[in-house]
Amino acid sequence: DEVTHSGEADLEWLSARVGELSQKAMCLYAHLGLESVDALARELLDDPSKFDTGVRNAHGPQVQDLIAPCCFAPKLARLVRALPPFVMRDHLQKLGRLQVQVYGEFTGCKMGGVFRKRAILPRRFGGVVLGVSLVIEVAHVASAMLFEAFIIEHVVRAESSGHELPLGIGSPKARVDRRAQMAVDDNTSLQGILRQATKAVKNAANGHVGLLSWKILLSLYRS
Repeated sequence: DEVTHSGEADLEWLSARVGELSQKAMCLYAHLGLESVDALARELLDDPSKFDTGVRNAHGPQVQDLIAPCCFAPKLARLVRALPPFVMRDHLQKLGRLQVQVYGEFTGCKMGGVFRKRAILPRRFGGVVLGVSLVIEVAHVASAMLFEAFIIEHVVRAESSGHELPLGIGSPKARVDRRAQMAVDDNTSLQGILRQATKAVKNAANGHVGLLSWKILLSLYRS
């Protein structure tokens, strides 16, 4: 129907805009002056000619190690909290490959497949790279939780003071209240995406005790 086609067109437009931003972010890696990173960037870019190796380079592994994870890798992190995971995943994975290759260059390109996969894990699990692509679902769910908490608090305060709520505020609150009793088919497309992301987070936490919150660990210890 027209609504479905319109929604798909919107998501395609969003993906294209994120793609443009990711292309610009990948071009920043030219400032590192690392040969293997430059080669991978040209492979990943839609237009390799935009990768300008004539820019000023950051010299020294310590400086490169600081700039890459703190300045280049998080360029799209803010979008992870606002956009559906499937819109972001491919673009973040490309940036992740570049980020891993930076450390591959530091080791003389001797990082094998296992080490490359481990490198993007959180540092407490042995990782060395800020792998944003691994936390897409977590960031999306956390952002939704914060937004819903803000809406609920705003509505409660407005109702307690007798203020009339705008429809744009009251409607999301009502839908959150009804969500537990709603059938899956009644979810909007964005709510369906949130449900899938929440399920992914839950499965990951259940599969690794280190990802469980301290409250859950405490309850398990007491039981």
